[in-house]
Amino acid sequence: MITNDGSWGYTVAKKIYMKLAADITYTIHIPDDLQVTEATIRGYANYDDADASITMWNNVSYPDDTYFFPRTDAEGKNYIVSHTIDHSEQPVTGELPFTIKGKQLCISITLTCTRRTSGVGSSQQSTVSCQKVIRNGQILILRDGIEYTILGSQF
Repeated sequence: MITNDGSWGYTVAKKIYMKLAADITYTIHIPDDLQVTEATIRGYANYDDADASITMWNNVSYPDDTYFFPRTDAEGKNYIVSHTIDHSEQPVTGELPFTIKGKQLCISITLTCTRRTSGVGSSQQSTVSCQKVIRNGQILILRDGIEYTILGSQF
């Protein structure tokens, strides 16, 4: 999901791009169990009198020419440009904010994600054996000599 710091909406351009206005901070909300390791931004400036650029990505400011998108030419031809940002050293979690400069940028953002890890290197399976038994018509689990219901409470 993408939100912004105003009440701006966005529309679709050429079926695959979002039209985003300049000078607004947009935020990509990353699901809790994922982390972004790479972002590919593909798009074009939507006006013939203004170039566009991403001037802030993940709270880092960039010069206008780093993530640059050239203006549409006088005949209306768009110059589609692609930029890839590597986050593998410090994967992004939670929120990924960005800001554009110019008038309007039509972009498609592809995020490469991995599952977040808990930090536990490995775990071992218990060597305790479990058995299913039936007592008084009820299925029970026998573990370490203790009987449990299938809901986990002690019988």
